[in-house]
Amino acid sequence: KVALELAPDDEQRRRLAGDVVEMERMVAELLELERLRSGQGLQVARHDVVAIVREVAAEFEGRPPGVHIDAGVGEVALDVDADKMRMVVRNLLENAIKYSTPESAPVEVSVRGAGENVTVRVADDGVGIPEQEMERVFEPFVRVDLSRSKVTGGYGLGLSICKRVMEAHGGRIAIERRGGGGLGRVFVLTVPKQGRVGADPPP
Repeated sequence: KVALELAPDDEQRRRLAGDVVEMERMVAELLELERLRSGQGLQVARHDVVAIVREVAAEFEGRPPGVHIDAGVGEVALDVDADKMRMVVRNLLENAIKYSTPESAPVEVSVRGAGENVTVRVADDGVGIPEQEMERVFEPFVRVDLSRSKVTGGYGLGLSICKRVMEAHGGRIAIERRGGGGLGRVFVLTVPKQGRVGADPPP
């Protein structure tokens, strides 16, 4: 960064500056992974998960194909780290929109309370994930976008961090293939209604 400050203001400098920003983001994500791995980094309080989902979805207003929320419950108060949960939902919506096609229907987000758990489902009908990659998407540095172009961006850490966040809450994240024989995927977040921060995830 110091060297860039002394470099002439041209296309090469702008390109290198972009690379530096990406590397800083990668380092920050790796540090976040380690904090969550050690059980640190959560600030838990009582929050309405439905409100969190609606707040994050509002950030994507105007971005095709859009986001549709189906909240089967009016309010779900859980002991969670609101900022971390926003990050998880934001990551899933960002991916869903990024890999949507011009013909895609709006991304569907549903919130349900079933038994001891609350589930948040994020479903899209965009570019699907190859069968052989389904089990690996939550591993660090795994990207199903084989081109790894700057258009799609990222280092394959987002879903790993989501997994750590959910596990730190005593919950989990899973991926399912969307029914109906089409493309797309469904990410399912499961959070226990009774706070189990740091506990084993639900079955």
